[in-house]
Amino acid sequence: MVLVLLWSALLTGCSNESSDPAFGLELRKPDGWTYVSSGDASTTRGDIINYSAAQVTQAINNHGAAPLFALLKRPPPQAGLNPSFGINLTRDGANRGQTGVALLATLVARASNTGQFHIVHGASANKLAAHHGAQAELHTVAQQPAGGVATRVQLHLLLIDDVSVLIAATDAVSGADAAAAEFAEILASLRLPGAP
Repeated sequence: MVLVLLWSALLTGCSNESSDPAFGLELRKPDGWTYVSSGDASTTRGDIINYSAAQVTQAINNHGAAPLFALLKRPPPQAGLNPSFGINLTRDGANRGQTGVALLATLVARASNTGQFHIVHGASANKLAAHHGAQAELHTVAQQPAGGVATRVQLHLLLIDDVSVLIAATDAVSGADAAAAEFAEILASLRLPGAP
């Protein structure tokens, strides 16, 4: 649920009008995690998830602002918080010339303005998949019921030409549903074959 709220808050107003991307996407899912696709023809080999450049283009054209896929710590259906990792690809000609930090700062402010998230770490520069990008961290602001879980959202954004690769990793701030180690494993495996 947190991931759905975040995607809708972050991606309001994005346009998909521009040239086709010329890069693929590859990553490794952690042992025991579940891969949930939006129905695109990705290739999976064991724990490796692979989208060719043509599949990336098809996903952007067919699904616009919807997440490309999600990795879930436990298979659905799941009551309560289920740590998740999702990637969204959005094409927007207005992204050209922007920095990942500037674009992520705008998206983080938009999410914070909904009143559902507060900024823990604002947008800052990072490097991911051999590309310069940005990272930020948000927490949910909703009051947790007795026994509830405080939720953390780690965001990463890579801007490749006019395509934003937005990554959201959602888990518990602490306890059994914290998944920072698994998220680090996924991020370390991320490759964008053919990206400039």
